[in-house]
Amino acid sequence: MKKIVICAGLILANSFAAQELSNLMRGGQNDEELSPNVNPPSPESYFRTQYGNLQFNEFKGNPNVVIPIHTLSSNKLKHPLSLLYTKAGVKVNDTPNTAGMNWILEAGGVINRTIYDKTDETVSNRLLLSLDDLSYLYSQQGESTLVTYARELTTNFDHQPDIFNFSFPGYSGSFYLDHNFKPVLLTQDNNLKIETVGIFKQTYSFIITTNDGTKYTFGGAGATEKTKVRANVFLSGVTSFYLTKIEDMAGNKIEFSYTQVNPNVTLLGLNEQKSLDKKLFDMGAPAEGTQASPSTTPYSQSIKKININDPKILTQITAGNEKVIINYATTPSETFQKAGNIVISSYNVDVKKIVFEYINNLATDPQKKRFFLERVKEYTLKNGQENFVQEYKLEYDNPLGLPDRLSFSMDYLGYSNGKSNLQTLLPNLNLFGSRYNVFNQNSGYYADRTPDFNFTKNGTLTSITYPTKGKTVFEYEPTFARKSTPVQGEKSLVIGNTEALWADGSLIDYNLVTSNLPLSGELTGSFQSSEVEGNNVQIELKLHSNEVGTYADKGRAKFEIIDSATGQVIFSELIFLPKTMQYIDSFNDFMIEPNKTYLFKYNLVNNICRKCSATSVIKYSKKGEWELTPNGNIRLKKQYDVSENGSVNYKRIYYSDFQSINNTGSLDFEYTPEFRSNRFDQQPYSGYSGPNQLPGAGVSYVGSISETILHSELQMHMVTRSIPSVSNPDEGLDEYLDNIYDPIYPVVNISYGGDEFEKGGEEKRFTISNIYNSYTFRQPTDDGMFTNIGSALNEASGSAQNTLFWNVPLGNLSGKLISSKVFGNKNGQLYLKTATHNDYRFDQVGIVSSVAGMTLFPLVFIPTGSNINTYISNMYITGYMLPSYSVFLDRSISKEYLEDIPYNTPNDANYKKITTITNYLYDNIDKQLSKSTTQFSDMRVQETTYKYAREKANQRLITANMLGIPLETSVIEKQNVADAGKIIAKTETKYDNPSNLFQSSVLSYDLQNNSSTEVTYDLYDSKGNLLQYTTKDGIPVSIIWGYNAIQPIAKVTGATYAQVSNLATAIIAASDLDASNPSNEPAFINILDSFRKDSNLSGYQITTYTYDPLIGVTSITPSSGIREVYLYDSANRLKEIRQDNSTGKLLKEFKYNYKP
Repeated sequence: MKKIVICAGLILANSFAAQELSNLMRGGQNDEELSPNVNPPSPESYFRTQYGNLQFNEFKGNPNVVIPIHTLSSNKLKHPLSLLYTKAGVKVNDTPNTAGMNWILEAGGVINRTIYDKTDETVSNRLLLSLDDLSYLYSQQGESTLVTYARELTTNFDHQPDIFNFSFPGYSGSFYLDHNFKPVLLTQDNNLKIETVGIFKQTYSFIITTNDGTKYTFGGAGATEKTKVRANVFLSGVTSFYLTKIEDMAGNKIEFSYTQVNPNVTLLGLNEQKSLDKKLFDMGAPAEGTQASPSTTPYSQSIKKININDPKILTQITAGNEKVIINYATTPSETFQKAGNIVISSYNVDVKKIVFEYINNLATDPQKKRFFLERVKEYTLKNGQENFVQEYKLEYDNPLGLPDRLSFSMDYLGYSNGKSNLQTLLPNLNLFGSRYNVFNQNSGYYADRTPDFNFTKNGTLTSITYPTKGKTVFEYEPTFARKSTPVQGEKSLVIGNTEALWADGSLIDYNLVTSNLPLSGELTGSFQSSEVEGNNVQIELKLHSNEVGTYADKGRAKFEIIDSATGQVIFSELIFLPKTMQYIDSFNDFMIEPNKTYLFKYNLVNNICRKCSATSVIKYSKKGEWELTPNGNIRLKKQYDVSENGSVNYKRIYYSDFQSINNTGSLDFEYTPEFRSNRFDQQPYSGYSGPNQLPGAGVSYVGSISETILHSELQMHMVTRSIPSVSNPDEGLDEYLDNIYDPIYPVVNISYGGDEFEKGGEEKRFTISNIYNSYTFRQPTDDGMFTNIGSALNEASGSAQNTLFWNVPLGNLSGKLISSKVFGNKNGQLYLKTATHNDYRFDQVGIVSSVAGMTLFPLVFIPTGSNINTYISNMYITGYMLPSYSVFLDRSISKEYLEDIPYNTPNDANYKKITTITNYLYDNIDKQLSKSTTQFSDMRVQETTYKYAREKANQRLITANMLGIPLETSVIEKQNVADAGKIIAKTETKYDNPSNLFQSSVLSYDLQNNSSTEVTYDLYDSKGNLLQYTTKDGIPVSIIWGYNAIQPIAKVTGATYAQVSNLATAIIAASDLDASNPSNEPAFINILDSFRKDSNLSGYQITTYTYDPLIGVTSITPSSGIREVYLYDSANRLKEIRQDNSTGKLLKEFKYNYKP
């Protein structure tokens, strides 16, 4: 019983604050309110920004499959529609997207946000602190403010900014809103301008402008979704903002329409927790007061779910005279919407239909439905008839073998593991190496959460068959690790004179003896210290006799270890059998020294051996040899194409540097998932205090508990890993932070032609991000913590740290290609062919910070000299930081080898090669490329300089955010670095027309810097179509646009647009008719021929064109009059070019030969 002396003037701590972390750890009724809030967007919206728009799928270990559907066009503004498969595995509780498991219908775009803590726009106190603010909070003067910030986890303050992620074709990234609700990009490598429309909390709309002036509008009325995971209105809000419009500088638009379906609740899984282990202290005697020690954590469970209010599905896209309608195979009330088909129309006529077919599981519960895209079929539509054109076929690994969603049969990462877990997700930790009796006593209750790759891979895409009948096959593997102990090695000797064993054979190494018969009286062996991991070996000696009679000495043997260099015996052991024994053994440890060779000898002493056998076994851990073990997860192992002639384009991926491919010692140790958290609680005995009274002076009694809580979900998911350093791979290591749910692979090797680099290969290295968004701002102390458990404070602090942990992945910082080495194979030897190395600049351009805290234990009195209003030593306080970066390619070095250089050559200085070094400079406010300097192998230097709107003071372009268009480019060539050089090329593009934002002319400069006009762009229409330009020779060229001003149908060289426009009325009208009905093309060609023969145009060169708007050009007739006709196959691929008409002379033929 620990006695605590309390002065009469001390008071009890506030009971509510004291229970803050306790309630969180126990998962009590207030758990939702006391734990940090994380409110994500809807599952599909999240999936699009998490997995869509990826460039380096080797970096993530995912297959990269794209099925093109259609490209919408509004004049020069284009928007592709496609299906993307972007994720390797299917977890038990994964939800299907509108195109099935792991598929994204890439149409439109989305900005979504994850709400951290409070919703940004619902609170007035947002903690977006500067570094000076943090310094103040850390000081004694700022302690009271720190207390206010740290204790207000549930009210008043928003401790973390919400993170917005965006994805639309060609762009992806993240941003947050500053104090003024102005978007701040976290990685400013896209030169995007992001603005809120009006007052954010009223409009919920954004405009993103790319650096060519194209505007993307997101959100607003009818294009947002709300989600919530908790009832508190301040913790939920609008989390998805869908793309509604794309508009370029010419006013061309592509518009997206959405339909609202029924609100739904998506169940995401089950959270369980219960007390696992406890240590009690100071329980006291009943006479000292009513016993009231803190209680343990009872079993509890809660359903993880997300409420999606006003969910939207994309149903229509309009671009000029094209329209795309997406029809769904599900009713608006379904939890998971499923796209049924896409109908594409041109000029209000349906011309193409894309049909999706699925593999559906048999679940009737809406929450458990799951479907896999199986076929994508294309049909042409004509006169109400559907004509089959082509299809893509998709195959999966046992998709119906996956357990139902919300099943208990899953491993620690959520993948299927085939285990019959019937009652709970709480794991049996003994299966991961723990030693708890409770799991032995109740093994049938707790879940087996160990991974089994035979089930992990269920549901993965295994092949895609293309319309050409070619096929790509995918195979997968788990991640691998090494077991915690090296592979055990043995070196043995067997001596004696027995011929067989018959008595007590179980005591001797029977197989070892019999495999070495006949035996001799002496043997020697050797081993090197370099063979041993560590510095210790075990020596096991055994002596056995088949003789059952009584003899003074049945056997005598001696074992020695000798230093090979000196001949000195450094270990000796004598072993003998007395007359009454038939078996004896001896076990010894022997410490080895580095860089030594040892001899070991085993011999019979004086040949004393009555039907005996003696064994010596040296046991040791093998140096650098570790047993390989699957470590969960799934990644792409290999892919290859299958044609009518067999497998081609074989690609095997190794997720390591080349030297480590078969080196298990380079792997991380087997990961042990952490399902445990810790809490500490304490309280005085009720006889000595009450909620409204002071404790009595003198002695009081305290009961405390240090408890381990078992959870069904991992309590840690970020791990620190290391790889050989790029700058010094032989000695240094680079560390990086990895998410076990979504691992990255900074180094990969790709073998071509087979698993052994039969056709060469490539090694790639990628950038890794090491940004820690949360850290310990202030450590708690054990003042007022009454326990004899020395680890109690650290355990409770660690759990609070995990609970408050924050990680914001910045995809644009990771995954950039650092280096590539391409090598070939000559007679089994690998030789470098090319090598590329890139250096990047990661400039931090801003940072915001915050703090948050959790109470680790309640106080039973206030320590002397402390103030209840500012006491903070019983809290764990975390600091949050959110930096923003500019990311640039700084330098690129490329080498082409002219002679065979072995792949593993550390220094290539003596080998012939062509080396090109390019340095990049971004010396302007917008961080556009301002200069590139390239040095060639012959020491020549070429310097290219760029100037943009700001440098040229073009305010109109600046206002329009047309900041990425080079307006002036000059090229200087130097003989070497020291040479001043001379300008060999200089051009300038003008945007001088005040009525539009289009090019007005292009100028070139001679060596004396005198300018001349290369071309003048004289006239545009309202859509930005160029109507007339004038060449440097002063010759005007006019362009007639047809098909509703989308395609050029005639080019007239020598005439101004004013001269020909009135003559073109008929061909423009005829092209519009051809656009609405392709059968009108012959008539249109006749009218074009009449235009060409018009006597008013006899002095000009005329070229005319016809099109199928959804396919491409169908004929070109130059001034010579010899027409080329372009014919396409059923897949809309160019098949033939013929002269005059579709049956004319064959000029060129294209064959695709069933290649994927």
